[in-house]
Amino acid sequence: MKTLLALGLAAAASLAVPGMASAASKAEMYTHTLQSETESIGSYHIGGHDAFKIAEFDVDVAAKASWKGELSTVVGWDSTNVRQGETLTVARNSPLQSGELTVSWKVSGRVDVGDLAGGAFATKNVSDEAFCMPKLVGGAYECTAQSPALTLVKTPGIPASPYVKVVLKAKFSITPEGVVTNRTFSVAGTPSSAASGLSLAPTFGYEKIDVPCAPVGAAASYRLHALHYTPKVAVTQQPAIQVGLMDPVLGIAESPALVDAPFGAAVKTNPSFDLVGTGHTTQLGDILANNWAPIITPYYYFQGKAGTPITFTVGALGHCDIATYEWKFSNGTTSYGKTPQRTFATPGEYSVQLTVTDTSGMQAKKDFPITVLPADVRP
Repeated sequence: MKTLLALGLAAAASLAVPGMASAASKAEMYTHTLQSETESIGSYHIGGHDAFKIAEFDVDVAAKASWKGELSTVVGWDSTNVRQGETLTVARNSPLQSGELTVSWKVSGRVDVGDLAGGAFATKNVSDEAFCMPKLVGGAYECTAQSPALTLVKTPGIPASPYVKVVLKAKFSITPEGVVTNRTFSVAGTPSSAASGLSLAPTFGYEKIDVPCAPVGAAASYRLHALHYTPKVAVTQQPAIQVGLMDPVLGIAESPALVDAPFGAAVKTNPSFDLVGTGHTTQLGDILANNWAPIITPYYYFQGKAGTPITFTVGALGHCDIATYEWKFSNGTTSYGKTPQRTFATPGEYSVQLTVTDTSGMQAKKDFPITVLPADVRP
């Protein structure tokens, strides 16, 4: 079932890549995992009385948060262009995101309830997770983490004795932005080209990569790595205090709270989260043979005087670099190199055939006329 699902996702991804709908279109869908360091989101003090002056607080709260996200990512390409000297277009995007913020609070201090109960309590740690995906586009959005009610004071077994609880909340307001990533294109495991500061977003981004004239059959790969997601984040924290009494008969059950309301002023911070992803490598396939012969620039003729060296040079372009130039002259001689010289002793009409061979082995040939004038001819 997982295999069928993976094949279905890959097929859907292939169809979803604009401009890549040929039989040679390929696509890979995978998941990038992003993770932030644990960041402080602020500390605050709960001090003073509740609204009914049942309890007096001297409590400190320190809050931290870490953020983990996942990006469903699609990379698309045309396998026929994974070819010596070809320009390969690669598309990338992240259509789906998910994630969660984990918030932890450390609570310490004392709570006094007259002469009945209270005092210093052992340091308490509590946490909660908020569904908060690393959204890449659109307007600001919010997600909230809320702790379970944390008991600070409780005297079970004493009828009508007080209990005091605190609920901690952290509301995150996040302004989306795209993920920034680096890219490395490698052949046979060796980096061939790289780019930095590329965006990864729900819309497709396209990149053109020059495939080197590496050996046919060498494996080509495309890696997105060193991902960073650093949105603007604002956090608002405000605790809620619950104060009530145990039941008046056995003192075992908690009666409904007499006080259940936010306490103190809201605390606002702007933490900096940097969600980092190590990356993923997509195998593009083995490099195909160059199928484009070089082009030799047309040249009408060469001319010079008998007994004086004539320089031969023309332009030649190929998908792969030109490796050799071979000049075969009609007088039976041969020269090599891009700009050879040849001296003719006798005036007359000659010709030369140039053969160029690129690094992939593709060739092109062209014939050129040569006019050799008498040595005493004035220019």
